[in-house]
Amino acid sequence: SVERFGWIGGSSGGKPRFVLPYILQRQRVFRYVQFQSATVCLDPATTPAEEKAFLNSAAAFLREHSVDFIVQPAVNSLFRTYPDRAIQAPYGNYVLDLALSEQELWKSMHIGHRRHVKAAEKSKVKVSQDNSQIDQAYRMIEESLGRSGLAAHERDSFTAMISGLGDKVRIFTAWQGDECQCCAVIPFSRAGASYLYGGRSAGADQGAHHLLHWQAIRYFKEIGVARYDFHGARLKPAPGSKQEGIGTFKARFGSRMETGYLWKLPLRPLKYLAYRKALGFRSWMRGHSLAADIIDQERGAA
Repeated sequence: SVERFGWIGGSSGGKPRFVLPYILQRQRVFRYVQFQSATVCLDPATTPAEEKAFLNSAAAFLREHSVDFIVQPAVNSLFRTYPDRAIQAPYGNYVLDLALSEQELWKSMHIGHRRHVKAAEKSKVKVSQDNSQIDQAYRMIEESLGRSGLAAHERDSFTAMISGLGDKVRIFTAWQGDECQCCAVIPFSRAGASYLYGGRSAGADQGAHHLLHWQAIRYFKEIGVARYDFHGARLKPAPGSKQEGIGTFKARFGSRMETGYLWKLPLRPLKYLAYRKALGFRSWMRGHSLAADIIDQERGAA
């Protein structure tokens, strides 16, 4: 269950320099943290070495406050560096520069994506930006994850997390008549908009997802957001894999690849080991093997 949301801040010379948002969760005797974004550097001049020192201090702070481990962050959280003793893996994001004109953004998109956008418009797919559609978005995300054998956040946790962002999140849905085709949940600030969660129906119009992203890109450009972040991406996906297809989809919007790290950190190694054993036993009882997170998958492929 989610215990609380919060921020860890770092300062130097009395001036705030770093902010790191987190969710603190509890499962039975285990307490752990998941970071919801990479470190927010309030001073653009901060170096990776300074950020590493901040992350080491943040880890020590959490350990002193009875946190057992830090799990893999949300996959849109691309860190420049990582703390000592962290388990890490290189990872990437596809990012689109919204300083370009709308015409330049359209031309930078792959011709196949432009065709899908136009086809969806001809099929009368309509995109709506409406935060009251949070329940519809949750159902769509849950359905999409279920088809991949993955579990969604608990509804109350999801609702609390998204609602807690207030006016700094937008929910987009694409409709064909009365049927919702796909959705996107996108937190944003002046610095950037991040495609945090998305989902689509099993029989969605082929171009609905393309049109939804194109309309979201236009919206965030119009309100002065600097960049559009398509979320995480594997650096070396297996040829022909689902991960390669997802990366191609994001790249063809004209976005560029940025690289960094995902990391996790056992603050109390024995508690972390016990947690992993408990997860493995639960998976075995359900007839499954324990699913590796992206960090373990990437390290295994290295």
